Amino acid sequence: MHIGPATHDRHDTPATPPTTSETEANRIDARFEPSPHGRRQATAALSALLLIACSASLIRACAAGGRIYGLALDPATVDLADTAAQWLVNVAHAVWLFRLVGDRVRGATSRTQGRWHPVAALVTGVVVILTGVRVAGLSPLLEEMITAGALVWLTLEVCLRHGVTPARLGIWPLWPPKDRRAENDNAASALLATVGVCYISAEILVGLLSTIMGPEGFGLPLLEVSQRTAAGLSTPLDVIVRTLTSVVTEDLVVVAATTALMTAARRPTWQIYTVIGAIEVLLHAYMGAPAVAYLVYALVRCALYRTYGLVVPLMAGHLIYNLGDLTF
Repeated sequence: MHIGPATHDRHDTPATPPTTSETEANRIDARFEPSPHGRRQATAALSALLLIACSASLIRACAAGGRIYGLALDPATVDLADTAAQWLVNVAHAVWLFRLVGDRVRGATSRTQGRWHPVAALVTGVVVILTGVRVAGLSPLLEEMITAGALVWLTLEVCLRHGVTPARLGIWPLWPPKDRRAENDNAASALLATVGVCYISAEILVGLLSTIMGPEGFGLPLLEVSQRTAAGLSTPLDVIVRTLTSVVTEDLVVVAATTALMTAARRPTWQIYTVIGAIEVLLHAYMGAPAVAYLVYALVRCALYRTYGLVVPLMAGHLIYNLGDLTF
């Protein structure tokens, strides 16, 4: 009976060259080292961050999508759930930010290093809570900007706690190329690719799915108003503010932080893509069935982030496309 070739001594066995996927995984893992607090804490931290960043938007989007398909939802109940969720996540946001900043400052080597940060975190948290209960007397647009700014800070602190510095997150290059031209080429490639995938997903694929699933195809109900109207954007200022906040949520948190923290938790690549894709589709559920097109949008942006390691070009490309699409 043939039992295969003879077994060689391990020192004589040639090393098997890594595959392309293994090389890519090793490069990503080198940028995001294992979390110093372990896999479970990194995963739990990401889950909490996603809830804070997305829960209110998910409630509104899924409720709007449900209405398209005849789900009887009382608007007052949806508004109450939205308000309650926003208030709860704002309180959690404030408390968590203060604790993270306090822990970081206590662990600093210098007593004077960042000693004012906890005070700033406390003030930020109080303002975030007040915007959630709508007692600060601020305009809704200003409240959204404050919440988005605080979300950026919280995201950076969560990532720092698990060993992901702003450079590793992609705010600026971690390993700059030997020449500035190559660095600029990387950023430009990521930006242009992001604008392209936004156009393909939001225009071509959504239009194609609307034709296939709409009255001329499977006969499913579709969103009867424009995306701008569905999002409640009536003025140019509404468009600018909502675009900025969506870029923070979708690119910084859903794509960059999710990839970074799941990699730090050593989760498999397919799980990273699955989580990001599912969240993006649900965030666009107010469009009905064509929201599935945003799965492509999510997966390609995740791949771009993993390829170039830069989040700012992704945010800029998303911002440029949304401003153009929602304005004209």
